Amino acid sequence: MLCAAGKSPKEAAIGAGFPPETAEADGLKLLGLRSTKKLVRRFAQNGITAEEKVRAGLDRLAFGEVNDVMEAVLSEDPPGLHRLLAMNFFNISEVKKVKGGGLEVKFFDRQKAMEKLLELYDSCERSDAAKEFFSGLSREADDPDEQNSDPPET
Repeated sequence: MLCAAGKSPKEAAIGAGFPPETAEADGLKLLGLRSTKKLVRRFAQNGITAEEKVRAGLDRLAFGEVNDVMEAVLSEDPPGLHRLLAMNFFNISEVKKVKGGGLEVKFFDRQKAMEKLLELYDSCERSDAAKEFFSGLSREADDPDEQNSDPPET
């Protein structure tokens, strides 16, 4: 379920293995199922950590699709409300109407998101290594065979 956290119905359906061609419709159908609603409620109660939310958001910024944005901006006819609600605009940082009737769309910086992800992974690895080190020290301190097993150096 974590892989679906913060994703559009289409992204979640693709992550669940549905073909990209039908993923949007499949994702919306899945959201309407009673069993899905129950699973989402249970997941929301258990929650995810702030770190997991940040990691999921950075992952979407760094590697997420912008196809829906491009479709909405470049299409001759504006998408209907139902289609707009199903579209993924997560990677947009700013939208401005410009003089002359156009739109200016700015995206979040993918490179910065990747750098932040790398920092996050590095800090997690260091944290895990430190926990493992101190856990090992603690086990040694608790093991009576390990205590005073080496003669003191003179």
